[in-house]
Amino acid sequence: MFGLTDEETAALVAARAAVQNAQSIVDRLERKIFDAESEAIRARRRTPRSSVAATLSANASPRQDFPKPASKRCSRSSSLSRLLYPPTPPPREAIIDTFGLVKSFGGLANTYSMGHAQTHQALRDAGINIWEEVARDWDRGISVKELSRRHGIGRDTVARWIRKTGRIVNPRNGNRRSDEALIVKTYRETYSVNKAAIAAGVAWATARAVLLRDDAWTEKRRKPASIFGSGAETARQSLPSC
Repeated sequence: MFGLTDEETAALVAARAAVQNAQSIVDRLERKIFDAESEAIRARRRTPRSSVAATLSANASPRQDFPKPASKRCSRSSSLSRLLYPPTPPPREAIIDTFGLVKSFGGLANTYSMGHAQTHQALRDAGINIWEEVARDWDRGISVKELSRRHGIGRDTVARWIRKTGRIVNPRNGNRRSDEALIVKTYRETYSVNKAAIAAGVAWATARAVLLRDDAWTEKRRKPASIFGSGAETARQSLPSC
């Protein structure tokens, strides 16, 4: 070639041949990948949905989580079928291992398709006190709402379980009457809705609604005794008339 020596020309020809060979290998392998992906897509389309669901459930993680409230969460089997055909309780070791993994009452129940009472009995047989487990999490600062979501049960059930361990759980509206009493008491002392609202830590409209409901709003303010009372009237009458 022009401007190249014989050795450089030979090297150029060899390099071009190597590039063409490499490009042919790349094209062949990319075509093989494309054919494999196309075959996998066609195989998934030919597979029935039931077998796909079974494959997904078999490969799914055993941990259970419940972002929905317990009242809106669907159970795996109906109560009637559980009553007529109760599932065989799993062995004690399986209960301990599964609960140690999922850390959820509802997760354990759904894993073995057990009802509420049967799950309780299985935990008792395994030596696990679910009431104490929930109470310990509550002692660590986890709210009743979060425990309800985690275990798949209602908030009232969580609070009842905690109370069964001897701990005190205030109801959700436990401070309502004390706040209302404080609003009425402050208003009767100061006759100021704003001061009553500030004392109870509520809005002005809320304090006014409490006072209207308690009929304290209609009470008249106590007026201080006037300096021009009966004594002033007597003195005025004793003055000589001009």
